[in-house]
Amino acid sequence: MKKEGKIVLAYSGGLDTSIILKWLQENYSAEVVAYTADIGQKINKKKIINNAKKLGVKRIIIENLKNTFVKDYVFPMIRGLLAIDIGNSMINLGVFDGERLMANLRVSTDARRSADEYGLTLRDLLILNGVDLSKITDVCMCSVVPPLTGIFEELIQTYFKAIPLTVTAGVKTGLQISYDNPRDVGADRIVDAVAAIELYGQPTIIVDFGTATVFDAVSRDGVYLGGAISPGMNVAAEALFLNTSQLRRVELVAPASAIGQNTTEALQSGLVLGYAGLVTGMVARFKKELGEDAKVVGTGGLANTIADVADVFDAINPDLTLIGLRLIYAKNQPPPKVLD
Repeated sequence: MKKEGKIVLAYSGGLDTSIILKWLQENYSAEVVAYTADIGQKINKKKIINNAKKLGVKRIIIENLKNTFVKDYVFPMIRGLLAIDIGNSMINLGVFDGERLMANLRVSTDARRSADEYGLTLRDLLILNGVDLSKITDVCMCSVVPPLTGIFEELIQTYFKAIPLTVTAGVKTGLQISYDNPRDVGADRIVDAVAAIELYGQPTIIVDFGTATVFDAVSRDGVYLGGAISPGMNVAAEALFLNTSQLRRVELVAPASAIGQNTTEALQSGLVLGYAGLVTGMVARFKKELGEDAKVVGTGGLANTIADVADVFDAINPDLTLIGLRLIYAKNQPPPKVLD
């Protein structure tokens, strides 16, 4: 009888998998391929091959996956990564155990603070959140505040005994950048794009609600195209407060109605609903150029606020930049070597 298709069996050469192999042969009209992954366990290759051949198996694969196993599973388990995103208003920190984000902390940006001031603050915050500092072996950071870049590189070496990878031109990102001057693109924008492609595919539109509201576009081919930058909602609100006599600071939440019945509601309508209109309009324009199937990802402190009143997002991911830092760090590490 002609055999149709193939069945790949994870085969150890022992009694259990030999019985399963025989059962598959008797119950399915398919060729059974015996496959063994060598991840460093003790295996008897000669026994595996002989036992499989006795059962009539014609194709026997024993693959050396030691390096892959160590790189993808063992290595991440024994190394902790501290990811640092230095923004104009806030500094976001994340501690990764492998791919799992186990702690996420935020501190205010203040370029006047010294390396020791920030170092002690970060150390104490991490300890209070249950992070074992001895497990932090690697650090990756991006910064849009040049005066703080050197300060953080210094404190990381002093307090964490690590040499940080700072995302700048020349660091491997795997991202092709189509921009008049690629060096002009903020590191956080590139980091966000790397994470968005990995998590959501492309074409992609990323909207980051920070000090500025930033729109970034990634093409169907995975090329970073650029985007748009507008004042952030907090910046706009503060400008109104500082430059008018009778307007005050308000909580940035959506009002019940677009037509405000008092000054507070009027400000909330103009700010929150106004920015929702901005986002909706810009996303529509981006989609005309990228394609209507482009995924829209929101991140940043006010992403959820806008998502509640603007039905344009496919995903909201507050940890997008931290995840991007983890991905870029991995791209820049040589694979560990395992000696046979």
